[in-house]
Amino acid sequence: MKNMKGKTVVALSTIADEADLKELLAEHDLAMLGNMSDYVLLKIDGRLCAMGRLVLSGKNCFHLEVFGVKNELRGKGIGSYLLSEIIKKPWEYCSETKGNGYCKPSRLTTVARGNAASFYEKHGFRAFSFDALPPPYNTQCDGCPDWEACQPLPMVLEKGW
Repeated sequence: MKNMKGKTVVALSTIADEADLKELLAEHDLAMLGNMSDYVLLKIDGRLCAMGRLVLSGKNCFHLEVFGVKNELRGKGIGSYLLSEIIKKPWEYCSETKGNGYCKPSRLTTVARGNAASFYEKHGFRAFSFDALPPPYNTQCDGCPDWEACQPLPMVLEKGW
């Protein structure tokens, strides 16, 4: 991470993180989905800097539903650090699989918005079709009035972990 010093922690969120997480989600025009414990957070010296929500989406598959970095910290490598940690061991950052011995994913998917596709490509993701996403993600953008502004692009990372 560029010019970022301090103790960096990546972990699933707790109820104590609720206010900070809601604030970060609001920066990205997002609302909280699911439970607090569904979010993986990156904190530097206790300060929330980035977050994502990873879910089990099928046999050996995970889907990154949301991902965001505090606006004033973008461009400093924080998002890359968090995504790299998620990619290394997605089962450790999914509340459905953490701690139960699960460790055999083969696919990690997401839907990139706007110009975020290049960010994911730097981490090994490639574009693919909405039809290839698991439900309900394969239809999440159908009929959306913001399609042109958002420019959603399904992306996949396939590894042997």
